[in-house]
Amino acid sequence: MKLKYLCSFFVFYSMLFCTQIIAQTNEKKVLNKITGFSIKDSTQLIDNDSLLKKFIKIQLIDKKLFLQKKKTAVEFLVSDTTKIRKTKGVIKLPIQKGFKEYVDKDPFDETKQEFTYLGQIKFLNVYLVYGLYWEDLDYKFVSKIDGKEIQSFVDFPYISQNKKLIMSVYADPYATEAQLELLSLIKNKPQTIFYASFKNWMPAPAQEMFWGSDGSFYLPILYSTEYWKKDGSCNDNFSYIKITLI
Repeated sequence: MKLKYLCSFFVFYSMLFCTQIIAQTNEKKVLNKITGFSIKDSTQLIDNDSLLKKFIKIQLIDKKLFLQKKKTAVEFLVSDTTKIRKTKGVIKLPIQKGFKEYVDKDPFDETKQEFTYLGQIKFLNVYLVYGLYWEDLDYKFVSKIDGKEIQSFVDFPYISQNKKLIMSVYADPYATEAQLELLSLIKNKPQTIFYASFKNWMPAPAQEMFWGSDGSFYLPILYSTEYWKKDGSCNDNFSYIKITLI
């Protein structure tokens, strides 16, 4: 009799454990769960288990489809980095009246800054400059006319095939979340549509993401719980997603 109860007890808790494992697996694949959200730079109050159900749709895809769509990737950045070089820590960007300068500071404290010229986007008449700071980074659109910083982004700004949208996705290593911002180009001026922090996934490190010619955005990702290996290095077992506007 005791053996019968013991077996029943074992079966019950085995089923409970399996159910929890399945629930955890399903949870990590909820790609639209967010922890922060803002519309046009106005922060929105959200619940802990909020799901983003407007603006974009996120779908898992396989690697084969990702590679097929990669052949249709669009790119508007002209990487003329041999024409504008850094000299003694200074980048000089030609503008209509003189130059816009970016000067490196490389101390071991919060004042650190280091800049890299990435190229220009001709139809926007801007330069693209990457900035690396003490515990932060950004990408800047710099006007070729007067040197003003028109817009900064959390990561590389990808422009859609119709030249109407910009997507930028950053892997936050501290919060282990994805930070995504979507902007519109209205009369060639960037305007924020929304910004969101996604709980369950992050863009894979040092991997290409892109807008396809079909108007969707494609990128390799890692689930947040699997971003780091036990040895502290980044995982390389990627999944792939497609982001479509709705």
